[in-house]
Amino acid sequence: MKKILSKEVHICDACGQEGYCYVCVGCGVEYCYDCKKTLMADYHHGVCGISDIDGYFCLKCNSTPPPKVKDLLHAYFVIKNLEQEGWSKDFQMRSKVAEETVKKIRKELGL
Repeated sequence: MKKILSKEVHICDACGQEGYCYVCVGCGVEYCYDCKKTLMADYHHGVCGISDIDGYFCLKCNSTPPPKVKDLLHAYFVIKNLEQEGWSKDFQMRSKVAEETVKKIRKELGL
């Protein structure tokens, strides 16, 4: 039996590989896992863990973010700095505030 199937696939904008792609929050460019390693910056939504709401930015948007995601990128920077800073007396309070800020901004952007 013959069938005609329509299939929507994600294609890496750098190498053309078909499969799961990471999407830049700023411009929407898509990269496969291998290309993401060199062409994207990734930010965790939380200080102690990763999830599906982590932020991925192409190098262009990471260095010069579009106005709509500038606040979100700044919030991710705060979390990244907290990760590198380590434990201090108010670490947990500041990390919770930073994580809530990321969630709030992503919700406002519809992400």
